[in-house]
Amino acid sequence: MDDDYLWDKTGTPDDDVRALERALGGYRFRGAPAAPSRRPRLVAWTLTAAAVAAAVVAGVLLFGPERESPGPKPGWELAVVDAGERVASRRVLGVGEWLGTGDEARFVLDVADIGQLSIRPHSRLKLVSTGENEHRVHLARGAVHAVVNAPPRLFVVETPSATAVDLGCEYTLEVDEAGNGLLAVTTGSVALERAGLSITVPYDAVCALRAASGPGTPYFADAPAALRAALERIDTGELADADIDADIDAVLDAARRRDTLSLFHLLPRTTDARRERVYDRMAELVPPPEDVTRAGTLTLDAAMLALWLEELRWVAFDE
Repeated sequence: MDDDYLWDKTGTPDDDVRALERALGGYRFRGAPAAPSRRPRLVAWTLTAAAVAAAVVAGVLLFGPERESPGPKPGWELAVVDAGERVASRRVLGVGEWLGTGDEARFVLDVADIGQLSIRPHSRLKLVSTGENEHRVHLARGAVHAVVNAPPRLFVVETPSATAVDLGCEYTLEVDEAGNGLLAVTTGSVALERAGLSITVPYDAVCALRAASGPGTPYFADAPAALRAALERIDTGELADADIDADIDAVLDAARRRDTLSLFHLLPRTTDARRERVYDRMAELVPPPEDVTRAGTLTLDAAMLALWLEELRWVAFDE
């Protein structure tokens, strides 16, 4: 090879050099630099090696196998609804993304293909995950209204006080700045879970949520005021023994047949004589199945409680 060609284009170029020029011609400098001074042949060989390396890189970038571009980030379609209930805009809420709502618009989030989540003003919500086996969001504060038509346990809403597991239903869930909240179920039922505790809230029922202690005792929205007030005091766990006894008596006295919902969930929350009183009032309102005994219920036998739960099915006792 005639090295002079590398410096000032004099001489005859090697075939490999011509091939490199053709490959890299689109990247050549278009200005008019001063003619370079001649340098030792060592420099020429260094530049030749650099040119070869550049050509290899260019070959990979220009002629290498085509790389797949990353697909769209998993997410749900989000619609912004104005005061006139018109869709003002749409976008995708991605997995891991937080949504904060103001005070002028309402947001409607498609829960994959199984339902919708209406997000009220002044809410903060995160899309945690979405997949074939579970769709999960975290509600840090605010309120949402969920309408879901799917197999049980597919849609989950985390809150600071409990996790709401959809069992195929419609419900409203509210959370305040302190992490306390309220669940109100319109249709179907929702399971509230925290640290091994799980309670099922049927339709027309309400359950308070507390950041410190988790779900309270559920009750029907039309339950007597005396029953609701007594449950509120019991669930706080701050009463003296005498006051707790008085409030349990208030619950038992006010309870109707459908209020066995509250009594059933009071069983594991009471002990000894108090649990006996709760059982006796439940049995008076709705007699247990034949295989459910008083002794077994008082020891919270899981099989017996499940049998009685099947018998109760509070939706059958609408009055």
